[in-house]
Amino acid sequence: MNYHIRPRASSVIGSFREIEGWAAAEVALIAHFPWTTHNPRPVTEVRLLYDPTNLYARFDCTEKYVHAEHTEDQSEVWKDNCVELFVSPSSDLSASYFNFEFNCLGKLLLAVGHGREGRVAVPRGDLLAVRRECSYKKPVDLQDESLKHWFLAAAIPFELLHRYSGTPAPGSGTVWRANFNKCAESVKEPHWGTWAPVDTVTPDFHQPKFFGELHFV
Repeated sequence: MNYHIRPRASSVIGSFREIEGWAAAEVALIAHFPWTTHNPRPVTEVRLLYDPTNLYARFDCTEKYVHAEHTEDQSEVWKDNCVELFVSPSSDLSASYFNFEFNCLGKLLLAVGHGREGRVAVPRGDLLAVRRECSYKKPVDLQDESLKHWFLAAAIPFELLHRYSGTPAPGSGTVWRANFNKCAESVKEPHWGTWAPVDTVTPDFHQPKFFGELHFV
């Protein structure tokens, strides 16, 4: 799986919430749900852009059931409706990677490491550098059958990635490895989905050997 990250237009920051500001971005779909049996599955579009200082990520989700109760960074956000960017700032599959996990309230869980075990949590104070915008501002529990639409957008400073990995900011031609994930455990129909397919018996996003490639244009 390959994704091409294009430079952002100057309008993106001014229209961080509006989808029109992301028109230059390639659209990826989180369409692989090997551990989810029910239908319909959530529909999640992912868009990435970059400039010399930030990686910009936007997730747009359409699904029936939305629940979020975690209101602090570095909490169990994966139990809520959650979108995730697992990214290694390297083309080397053995390099460490970051797990950026955002619930639909914009709360962030972030750690770095080489696998599921032994990950190092990034201090909460450093998470404040990640700018976030989202649809919901307070806890929600929407379990009726109507379709809900929500988004999460984030600006991730390359300086933050450099601080914990030593990797310089990318430029045109740089290749990183990543996967985009969607999950929710505390809803009527729990689900786990990915952009790049993951071949495991049970849900496990911490599988860098299955990461796709991010190509900076």
